Amino acid sequence: MNKKDLLEKLERGEPVFTSFPTPIPGVLPRVCGMECEFGVGNTPDGRLDIHCPSVVLPNGGQFYPDQQKQVEFCTGECPDVVWLVAEHEAGKREAVERQLSPRLFNNSRDWLGSCFGTHENVCTNASEQYWHLLVPLLLARVVINGAGFYFDDKNFHISQRAGSITEAFADRAHEEKPIFLNRSHEPLANIDGYSRLHLSVSDGKCNESALFLSFGILLLAVKLLERKVLPYVAYDSTRVHSDITRLSETLTPDDWYLSGVMKGKRGVLELLWLYHDAMRVHLKGMDEVSDIVLDLFQDTLERFSSPNFIFLLRRRIDWIQKYWILDKFWKKFNSEPNRRELLRSNDLAYHDLYPETGLWSTIQQVLQPEKIVSEEMIRYAQVNPPPNVRSFIRGTCVQLCWQSPRAFQVIPGEWNRLTIIQGAYPVSRYYTTPNKDDIVAQFELPDPRLNYANLVEEVRRVL
Repeated sequence: MNKKDLLEKLERGEPVFTSFPTPIPGVLPRVCGMECEFGVGNTPDGRLDIHCPSVVLPNGGQFYPDQQKQVEFCTGECPDVVWLVAEHEAGKREAVERQLSPRLFNNSRDWLGSCFGTHENVCTNASEQYWHLLVPLLLARVVINGAGFYFDDKNFHISQRAGSITEAFADRAHEEKPIFLNRSHEPLANIDGYSRLHLSVSDGKCNESALFLSFGILLLAVKLLERKVLPYVAYDSTRVHSDITRLSETLTPDDWYLSGVMKGKRGVLELLWLYHDAMRVHLKGMDEVSDIVLDLFQDTLERFSSPNFIFLLRRRIDWIQKYWILDKFWKKFNSEPNRRELLRSNDLAYHDLYPETGLWSTIQQVLQPEKIVSEEMIRYAQVNPPPNVRSFIRGTCVQLCWQSPRAFQVIPGEWNRLTIIQGAYPVSRYYTTPNKDDIVAQFELPDPRLNYANLVEEVRRVL
């Protein structure tokens, strides 16, 4: 698909993809995934109203009640960013259909100081000693990645999570809010030379195009890092908090810069162009999906350079889309005595997953946000895993358990292992070691790049 056809599709509100990319024979997929923490409603007496069991889904993803009392949705392993967007949309719908809470919000912050959100994961063989080279890109990407937040009735911030980011690296996500969480080393795979790149700098997305673009840029940057051709930008990591906070609080592109850059270009758009150009030189033609990400990246940077960038990107970037809508609301109700409460209510409604109470159905009618995947792809991704990665065997086994006349269940909370038990499981826990007598099958799944289809018939015999 050339750039002209891509932009015309997006302008008409048509999905860029109507089918999933065909796996390339003999080529191991690029494995990625997301964890999304959905905010929940309260009971009349003020308690969190959450009805989320720990469960493995037929698409290979999982739901569980997060220890901070949000609903956590984890996509299964995805072979590309198209599958990731489809599973992300499918997970939001599944949470509503299962009524995991009477209110569900795909946001990343509230006005009481709580900060939660979206974690990005990439399986990579780039050496961890070089991961710090991604920091300038991840900071600059905030202007694409942010979901927007009215901090008060006067100050709109680009990113919901920016103010909580304190440093580039840390060991425990719930005590610190770093950009990288690599040092926790959760055992999700066991492949020599590969690690899990785990990021916590992303906001919850409503716009498909924003997710496709921001995650697609990440995947291309990691590929550059693996090939050792990522542009080197010397950066003082002690400036992470001040840079990302100031950047989030500034809506004028001319004032977007990273003070921690020690030499060379410091402007955010200049840096993004630097990375874009390297991606185009080294990765153009790698595959169709990557080429589409590159064309969308280029077009987005060109639109940011216009004085009318808010108007030009109002259907693509979450924070701009939200600002476009709520700014009109603010101007209309500026004189109302309860304007702050009204503004916060509408800010939250932007992220409300329930169509009857959220703003998204109205936004779809009025703005027609850009679409990446078709309705049929989203529905398919609700009940089917990708065919060529580890989530295939996990999701397939869930479907086989459902079809069995006896009560079987795939244990949630496992990624590099598959355990099937007979009988009930304490679903209020993310993971509890099952009773050995209840286990009917257990398989080690060390490589997320494989689909383990050879195990299907063995599971059929057991069930």
